[in-house]
Amino acid sequence: MSELLVDLAIKINMLIIPGSVFSERASHFRICYTVKDEILKKGAELLCKLADSKAAKG
Repeated sequence: MSELLVDLAIKINMLIIPGSVFSERASHFRICYTVKDEILKKGAELLCKLADSKAAKG
């Protein structure tokens, strides 16, 4: 599941690291919070957009 989310994120120029890089579970992903607030806000908006599009598909 996280690989699908990663692929979708890449299409909108957002980098998400799949959890399978860090563990055997592919149901998680990692993001970075060490950026400026404006970038965090944009990232949160993009994640919400991804979640909405995923929910609409499935």
